[in-house]
Amino acid sequence: MSTPSPRRRHRKPPPPLENTTEVSGPKKKRHTNSRRTTRQRNESMLRVVLFGIAGLILIYGLFFMDWHDIGGIIGLSRSRAKLLKDLEYYQNEQLELIASFQTKEQAKAAVPRLNEIAKELALISAEFDDWVIVEDKDDIEAAMQLPPEVREEHSRFARDFRQKRSHHSVRLTQEINRLRKESGIGNYINTLVVNSLTYGGRFAREWELDKAKEGAFKNGYSPVTAGTVLKKGMQIQGINSQYDWQDCIIKEIYSDGKVRVNFIDGNPHSLFGGQGFLDYKYERDRLRIPDTIPVRNTSVPTRNSNGTAQPVPGGNTGRRIDFPPPKRVPSNRSF
Repeated sequence: MSTPSPRRRHRKPPPPLENTTEVSGPKKKRHTNSRRTTRQRNESMLRVVLFGIAGLILIYGLFFMDWHDIGGIIGLSRSRAKLLKDLEYYQNEQLELIASFQTKEQAKAAVPRLNEIAKELALISAEFDDWVIVEDKDDIEAAMQLPPEVREEHSRFARDFRQKRSHHSVRLTQEINRLRKESGIGNYINTLVVNSLTYGGRFAREWELDKAKEGAFKNGYSPVTAGTVLKKGMQIQGINSQYDWQDCIIKEIYSDGKVRVNFIDGNPHSLFGGQGFLDYKYERDRLRIPDTIPVRNTSVPTRNSNGTAQPVPGGNTGRRIDFPPPKRVPSNRSF
């Protein structure tokens, strides 16, 4: 008879402790003011460095930079020194580029750069001509009031500019003749140069027109806008083909706002009796109205017994505007 196996006793798990304490995390370090002080010190040093750099830039700008050159960037005219410097730079680049041509293919590939150089030279010449040729009465009076030493400086600059422009034209002709003799492509290069001058001249004319339009807002004149009331036969002023302001008569006003005008020179003994042979259809931004328009006397004066003309009663009732003679285009203008 087998004996039964002893019964295994199951022990109960011990009851949980009632007074258990929670395990606390690692103690946080107490922040001190040292880190904050270091950051503030670094920020202060950075501000000092930035202010120092700004001060150096300001000192450099006051003593070493040509502020007229900066004026060219924001739309003002270049200084006379900058104008001469740019003229000489593009003249030399044009000559060096042409001298490097050995084949027609090489020259044809350089046409975009030739055109760009001619454009810059044309703009420089237009800017110089606008500065040196004074047409407006107020500008002439202001120029005459300049000190003698300033006028002499202006004259010397004008002579230097014209000499450089004339000398460059001679050098350009000599270089093209050299290519004719050595490589036989001189005629082809000459055609490319002439085409580039035509290309650059278009930009120069646009610059001259935009410059002339600024005169519509000059003191003593009012610009003709879309809301300006105009009438046929009204005497105003417009920009002529030489980009000068000249008296004109309104001949027609069109529905699109454009105005047809005829320029007058005030000389009844001229070929067309003081009027132009052709009419011009202009946008309104090429027109302006003088605040005081001179009244032209069309009466025919009678003569005394001695043959002298008698004064016509009344005369001109408006303020007389004496315009200077027409602009003369320089004969030595070249690029």
